[in-house]
Amino acid sequence: LVREIVRRGHELGNHGYRHDHPKRLSDAALRDDIVRTQNVLRELAGVATRLYAPPYGEVDGRIARVAAETGHWTIMWTLDTIDWQRPNPETIVSRVAPRVQPGAIVLMHPTEPTVAALPTIIDRLAAAGWTVAPVGELIDRASDAPIESSPSR
Repeated sequence: LVREIVRRGHELGNHGYRHDHPKRLSDAALRDDIVRTQNVLRELAGVATRLYAPPYGEVDGRIARVAAETGHWTIMWTLDTIDWQRPNPETIVSRVAPRVQPGAIVLMHPTEPTVAALPTIIDRLAAAGWTVAPVGELIDRASDAPIESSPSR
């Protein structure tokens, strides 16, 4: 499945090897978890990951620092489909399509209802003028953008 994902041109990210709570791991254990996953994905698909989405959405400065030390950007989501509860596809669609904003990152899991909902989500977003892009592309765009100063408050 991982090879097929890459073959189709999709971006792979790192979610950790064991789905442990990152806040409960030492720096060394967290680093090992991220690196182990990266090594497995590199062996399977020949791709080095650069995105880390911490399990359970647990993130803080330490977790982001350790991920950065392994060469990863820590990413989070702005819209949660709550698809791990396996709602019907239309519920998943309703949690995304009407609520999307510029730069939105949607959390989805590889469940049957999500797979069923995804074409409808993509079609509705496209009909509304949105473009779907990989997270890494969003980071690259932001990294290339000039930094504008903002007035002090």
